[in-house]
Amino acid sequence: MDNLETESKEHIIMGIIILIAIVFTFYLNVPSESITNFEECIAAGNPAMESYPRQCRDPISDRTFVEIIDDWWRLDDINLMEHESEDLIGCFGCSQPVNGTAMCVDPIFGMVFIEETAERYCNEDFEIIE
Repeated sequence: MDNLETESKEHIIMGIIILIAIVFTFYLNVPSESITNFEECIAAGNPAMESYPRQCRDPISDRTFVEIIDDWWRLDDINLMEHESEDLIGCFGCSQPVNGTAMCVDPIFGMVFIEETAERYCNEDFEIIE
């Protein structure tokens, strides 16, 4: 009887090991939620690359996602300004062209910064977009 009990215990242990292996294999083959954009990639715990715009690589799908920057006009070094006492508004600063020469427009004395918004900002040609 001892041999029969020992063999029975071995079969039970072997069955448990096989069951664990099957469950583990199934778990590894279940696809994770698909990442579709930069924000989801960051939310999944992947680091942002130090680039501009930032990028994030999903190691599971081996895809790279680029951050979409909607308010590029906030970062272009061209600022909306107005004169403190006169009714003058303009765009001042320096452009940053990819190819070609940068253009700089200096404000006159008495100009102060106005916050740019999506409704009113300066474009790369120093024009006020409203």
